[in-house]
Amino acid sequence: MTDSPTTDQGPDDQWGDDMGTAPVEPRRRSSRHPVITFVVAMLVVIAGSELAVRAAANHLPEPLDHFSGQSQTVVDDMDILQAHGIRSWLTFVGTSMVRRDVDAARVEKEFHWPDTSVHNVALPGAQTTVVERWLLEEVVPRIHPKRVVWGVSTLDFNAGRPDHPIDQYNAARASEHGFFGTLDRWMGHLAISEHRDALRDPYQLKAALQGHPKVFLQHRPLKARATWKLEYASKTPAQLRRMKANHKKTVQGKQLHDFHIGRAEMAAFTDTIDALHRMGIEVVIVVMPVPTDYLPLHPHGAADYYAWKHTITDVTKQHGAPLIDMQRTMPNVAFRDYEHLWPSPARNVFTPKLVAELRKLGWR
Repeated sequence: MTDSPTTDQGPDDQWGDDMGTAPVEPRRRSSRHPVITFVVAMLVVIAGSELAVRAAANHLPEPLDHFSGQSQTVVDDMDILQAHGIRSWLTFVGTSMVRRDVDAARVEKEFHWPDTSVHNVALPGAQTTVVERWLLEEVVPRIHPKRVVWGVSTLDFNAGRPDHPIDQYNAARASEHGFFGTLDRWMGHLAISEHRDALRDPYQLKAALQGHPKVFLQHRPLKARATWKLEYASKTPAQLRRMKANHKKTVQGKQLHDFHIGRAEMAAFTDTIDALHRMGIEVVIVVMPVPTDYLPLHPHGAADYYAWKHTITDVTKQHGAPLIDMQRTMPNVAFRDYEHLWPSPARNVFTPKLVAELRKLGWR
């Protein structure tokens, strides 16, 4: 009798050529499952983190979206002024020289103007390239100044410094241009993105947990909004000497390093003047006072400074703006360091002198 192949097959033979292929389908299903699990888990973690950060947002530091803490404070102030319908009669802009040397409240007193009419929105660390964007994009749309006084010195125009403040300004979330800037601002609607700096900074988180989060929005009356209080923390004579020595290194090694007037810096200066004029805003340029020991800090000493002043005087005239030269109006003893006046001389001497010069232009 011939053996039948169908009745003589062993257990293994019953699977034939399909042996080893049957488990393939379950493996394909399991290979997709971890990916889906990962995505779902990631979304759950993100959603949970978002809810947790939103719940804790009132205890976290105020997010820094602008160029600096000072600029963020001023933006907060200007938003409040705008909400109250306040427009500026006179706005001062420039660097810390203007911030520290001009008392907005004293200007109001000298002109007999209302106590919410004059504002000082000068930004420490700025140059003309920063002032251009700051003034035209942030200040004018909010407080609509009738007049602008722009205080300048050589450091505003130096293209040779190792760092360029405009790079930092352009990188800030509120002022970054282009697709990525727009995307970054959109992402700011998410709490985990809005508070990203604090979430990755243990020192900020520690301060928040201790009940001392950094806040840029300050609680003060309207008349004090978008102005600076002229004051310094008290220091011993020895501390002041060390401070001034360090400031000299900063001015000479960074602010005036390889001093030369930059094309971009000059273009920002003239373009801003022209833009203000087109908007019907009167603008006056002021050469800020400096001590005599500021001049030798330029690479070629006083020659650099006076060449700059000659250039800036001609350019300002060409663009139809008055220029007030206040360089030599204050004695050396009135200066706290190589750039800034002490509060009392700034408030009681320089500010009234500047107002007197503005009166000569017909300002009332």
